[in-house]
Amino acid sequence: MKNLSKVFLFQTQQFKGSKMINSIVLVGRSGNDFQFKTVSPNFNKAIGSIAYQAKKTDPTTWFNVEIVSWGTDSTAQRAASMIKKGSLVCVEGKMTSYKTQPSNQGFNQTQSQDKAVTYWKLEATKFYLLDGQDEKNE
Repeated sequence: MKNLSKVFLFQTQQFKGSKMINSIVLVGRSGNDFQFKTVSPNFNKAIGSIAYQAKKTDPTTWFNVEIVSWGTDSTAQRAASMIKKGSLVCVEGKMTSYKTQPSNQGFNQTQSQDKAVTYWKLEATKFYLLDGQDEKNE
């Protein structure tokens, strides 16, 4: 498999009235098969990760990705069935963050156990497979 490790991260923030718009486009390789999860009867998501590596000598950065769909929209279910480990994929959505509380269980070995850790997640509503499969979602 040809290594296309170039990942484009594009973020726009525009002010419309008093609201800020956050939009992200991320292109990269999937680190795992995306897993489908039904959160409620009207809310589904496909959960996985996408790798970013600007240069071969740079460390790989991983993004947690949730492709979400509501109601009768089947985007999350299609994503879970189509995005496999190593797939070149483009996702569009917004960045969200969440913090963990300090823990003594060694959850993240690279962080001090007495500090809260902030994690970033991309919540996507669109995905595109870029490695030969002819499927688009809008």
